[in-house]
Amino acid sequence: MNNLFAKWWLIDDHDLFSYLIKIDKESGILDYISILIEKTEVGNFARTSRFRPSYFILRVTELYLFGLNPTYFYIVRLLIAMFFSVVLFLFLIKFINEFVSLTFVATIWTFPFWSDVFSRIGPAEIYGCLGLGLLILSYLLPQSKLFSTFLRVFGLVVLIGAKENFLIYTIVSFVELWKLFRRKNNKVYLYFFEILPILYSIYIFLSLVGFYTHISEDIYGNSTNLKDRLNLFIILFEDRDFWFFITILVILSAFSFFDRGFLRRYLHVISLIIFAFVIYIFNFAFYHAKWPTGMRYDFPGVLLLPMTIILFLKIIQGRFRINNKKYNFILIFICIFNLNLYGLGFNLKSSIENRNRTNQFSSFLNETIGDLKLNPNRDIVIRIISAWDYEPYFSILDFFNYYSLTNRVLLRVDSIPNATEFENQLLASLKNIENLNVQPTSNCLVLTFGEVKDKNFCDDQINRRVPW
Repeated sequence: MNNLFAKWWLIDDHDLFSYLIKIDKESGILDYISILIEKTEVGNFARTSRFRPSYFILRVTELYLFGLNPTYFYIVRLLIAMFFSVVLFLFLIKFINEFVSLTFVATIWTFPFWSDVFSRIGPAEIYGCLGLGLLILSYLLPQSKLFSTFLRVFGLVVLIGAKENFLIYTIVSFVELWKLFRRKNNKVYLYFFEILPILYSIYIFLSLVGFYTHISEDIYGNSTNLKDRLNLFIILFEDRDFWFFITILVILSAFSFFDRGFLRRYLHVISLIIFAFVIYIFNFAFYHAKWPTGMRYDFPGVLLLPMTIILFLKIIQGRFRINNKKYNFILIFICIFNLNLYGLGFNLKSSIENRNRTNQFSSFLNETIGDLKLNPNRDIVIRIISAWDYEPYFSILDFFNYYSLTNRVLLRVDSIPNATEFENQLLASLKNIENLNVQPTSNCLVLTFGEVKDKNFCDDQINRRVPW
């Protein structure tokens, strides 16, 4: 609830301001469509390192509906979190009782990665949460209804277009197509619906291939070479969760071998377990074996193992006829075992920190903009003291452009020793922009993005740290 009192933040929110530079109260929906084409990845097929059409369509839609009112954005995120919780609960009660389902849902919200998802406006995982929720909900509705098909397709389009690592969920459409062919369904429109997410994922995939054909590193500084990615699977043998999955799959394989009717009885549940395993492996490779991280990148992969254990135990209960009392006791124990009290406190703390940092940044921004408008001849010197100032630098420029500042902006990059290869690439990009031949006037405002000893750039100098 703390987020409902949050404001705009330097990171993630700056693009919304950049979109509105040429937008006024009389602008219509066509103007916002032009924003999508001209200023986001949507109009840059094969020309950007990221390609997330659904993410930007939903983001610009929110901007069109809410304008620059952060409270509305945070209300939507609260509703998405509640929606996902309800859908997950409804899914779980298909396998376990209501009390255990509720306990499990409460348990997963103690995982620390949620703080990085819902304590900000910008993460793509927010829309991923919405898309996955819609996808799950579609299977809870009567499958004979066209609405469930539409909901599944819409959820998949939202999900796979929100972030590249969600492309793996296109498997769902292939499975649904196979089911249509197997049943010899003659409703052509159903085939059309199921093909849409597949075509959409191909479109996104081709954009990424087009860009990375001549690029050897992804946005995280990791090799894009297929051989290098495949070599990562050696590291899997050191991963504890991987062995949990393998153990479960081996046991299920043994049951299938010795009991011919086993696979037929539990095919649906076993399919979900295999699907969870595939997604887990895909995420491991996507994030170059630097996963799980305890951050937003863990969604939804980290949820898959506890979900898999619950599904596996459901099979065990049926196979060995374990009574419900013992079964529920085991499930409650698993929930308690997975309860992360640190994560619960961390999630609460993060929402408070988000409220504080966004209010601090908004206050800083309003004060600074007001001061610079009163002093249009005061130069702005942005001092880079770390390679990771790269994103804040370009972000603050979007805010300055939105407020139509006429002050000159000068960039100064400090000498930064012991930088990694990736950090040196960022610094090199900034140094290409830096123009040392242009000096600030005697009156200047020096902005930094971290604590550092003051350095003189002009006679009448004001030093400010951007709170972010």
